[in-house]
Amino acid sequence: MEPAAQCWRKAALLVIVACASVSISCLTTGPGVTLTTRPVAFPTSTLEQQLHRGASTKTDVRQLLGSPDGTGSLLFPAQNEIREIWFYERLQVTEKSGALEIEQDVLLMFFHGDVYDGFMWFSDADRPDSGAGAGP
Repeated sequence: MEPAAQCWRKAALLVIVACASVSISCLTTGPGVTLTTRPVAFPTSTLEQQLHRGASTKTDVRQLLGSPDGTGSLLFPAQNEIREIWFYERLQVTEKSGALEIEQDVLLMFFHGDVYDGFMWFSDADRPDSGAGAGP
């Protein structure tokens, strides 16, 4: 398979994972579901303070978050360059009174070459970030 086709395949897979994460979040926060207050697993306020877009590196991100759970790439429509993506996830499934309870947090870290280029996250928590994330 050609490198460009592999990149598109990885990008499509990452988009599918992100959409599935949002879908799970929507399903678990629908009518009749009681939300519990919890911090997200990833300390997003710490990321904003300690990582600097265009200056921080993959090494800085790895020191802060550890090794990613997955990697991929994405071609943003407005740009002609592929961005590398690192994927971090915290998923906890428990059974409570015969029903499954799902807690899921997803963090995508974007890179331009070796340089940090921003992040995106998803969570089913009703308090997105208390600043007290536990980290991966």
